[in-house]
Order: sequence, then structure tokens, then C-alpha cells
Amino acid sequence: MGEMKTLPCLALLIASVAGPAWSGETWADRFAACTGRLSAQMEHQWLLSDPRADQTKALRARMIEVLDAVTTEDSDVQLMALRLEAKYAHAALLNHATFGRDERHAAAAQALAEQRIALCIDLVIGNPAGERHASQNVRPERPESVKPAQHR
Repeated sequence: MGEMKTLPCLALLIASVAGPAWSGETWADRFAACTGRLSAQMEHQWLLSDPRADQTKALRARMIEVLDAVTTEDSDVQLMALRLEAKYAHAALLNHATFGRDERHAAAAQALAEQRIALCIDLVIGNPAGERHASQNVRPERPESVKPAQHR
């Protein structure tokens, strides 16, 4: 079996042994949501000319492989809907984190986006040492044009 076919099988094996990390969702639901989140992450990084976009693109490709491996004819429409919902929700978080005028709300959006991406990265590559992955840094420096005004 080639490396491309081994990856989804290995991910499913690890997932089945580790047990569900998120209650109330199937593994297929998690893979679909993460595929959507990584798509939003990648597009946001493209928007900001972030060099980490290529790394995120590779992670997204791996997640798509896993999602394809668990998608059935009966679940394909539902999983695509979940994937799109997660993509748009994550894009909204990223936009708020980067361009939001309220620093506290922007920081909260950034923390939530980073947490969600970290869970997705752990699903596809694992993270036994708890290390921070480069694509988790979802909020670059704010452009001067969108920084909130200082209150006097």
C-alpha cells in the first residue's frame, strides 16, 4: 500500500483507538469540520500573503484524504454541508481576529480560532508533545488602517 493510501488508514486507526475527543460528533463530522476550517485558514493566509499558507494547504490536503476515506454515499451531502458551515464560521473568526476594532473581542476570536485549528492539526498529524504548529498563528500584526483608535 502506498503512502497516500496508508495515511487515511493510519489516521482512522489512531482515531478509533484514541476514542472521541469531541462528544456528540462522529469522526467523519470532525474531519469535515476540520477540512472546512483549514480551507478558511488557508484562504485567510492567502489574503494576507502569509507564507504559512503552503503548510496549511498541505495539512488541508491530508485532511481531505482522511475525509474522503470516511465519506459514504449516504453521508456525502451532510458532510459537505458541515464542511461549508465550519469554513464560513472559521472565516468569520479569522476576519474578526485580524480586522476587528475591539482588541478584547479580536483576541478572543484569535484564541478560539487557534484552539479549533490546533484540534484539527492534532487529528491529522498528532501532537504528543503539545507543540505549537506554525499554522496555528492565525493573527498576524494588524494593519495600521484597522487598529482601534486610542481612547483618551
